[in-house]
Amino acid sequence: MSRVTACASILVLLGFGGSLPISAADAVLWRTDYATARKEAVEKKLPLLIIVSSENCFYCRKMESNTFSDPLVAAQITERFIPLKIDANRDANFTKALRVTVYPTTVLATSNGDIVGFLQGFIAAEQYREHLGKVLAIVKAREPAVPAVPAIVATKPAIVATPVAIVKPPRAIIAQRLAANELLAAARGELKADRLNECLEHCEELLAMHANSPEASEALALSKQIKTDPEMLRAAEQQMDERNAKAYIALGDAWVENKRFQEAATCYEKAVRLQTASETSSIAKMKLANLLSEHPVASNEKR
Repeated sequence: MSRVTACASILVLLGFGGSLPISAADAVLWRTDYATARKEAVEKKLPLLIIVSSENCFYCRKMESNTFSDPLVAAQITERFIPLKIDANRDANFTKALRVTVYPTTVLATSNGDIVGFLQGFIAAEQYREHLGKVLAIVKAREPAVPAVPAIVATKPAIVATPVAIVKPPRAIIAQRLAANELLAAARGELKADRLNECLEHCEELLAMHANSPEASEALALSKQIKTDPEMLRAAEQQMDERNAKAYIALGDAWVENKRFQEAATCYEKAVRLQTASETSSIAKMKLANLLSEHPVASNEKR
């Protein structure tokens, strides 16, 4: 039996059907039932893009408001994928079958259900578009080779082959190996050091992977402490923006190395906008100024 058939059969056997309501703020028309979405994917010969999230997940909401609301991301998803949104709490069997433990997670699959990769955690719009572009290339190469064979009923979720991880942040890989008490200790230390963004990440990882552990209740309390305090939540978002700004600078540097100066300028500009009064922003401004002095054509002002 092919991995394609095994994966598809298991999901159908589990009988899940997402019931997450579609937000009016969503720029993407999310499907909420796997069987219907997969049928549409087969008919339209488009890959599946499945978002597995949790109702109380801070970064899931951040992904919705920042990434999926981006017009280019929304257009790419709408035109090139069949998008499906699943609530991990309501569709626990589905989540378990796909071995998703970090929220949000994007599961990417061919129209036949063959999983080609995961994108874990919050990802900014531009990076998300780049990752989806890579996925489309993989799908394009794989789709013709997928044989159309009858579905064989599977009996155990363990038959699902381990997917290829396209993007797996180091923290997510490490956290999967940590015990609940280690994650909680890390969250406590980060809260004490005012690293609120990282504290939230560790709390949510603990709750996702060790929901029934004694440490889960304290992790939930720590997470709630941050999320219900406007000042702390704002600080957490600023820390997230700082990390994304550094990522944009690194990406801009890579574009410069490849002599793609306009793309580099775009990245530096985004870093500046994310952090308007930080050292990171100053570095981005300096890099942008130096780039434009040497390559004025890279300016995006008229675009």
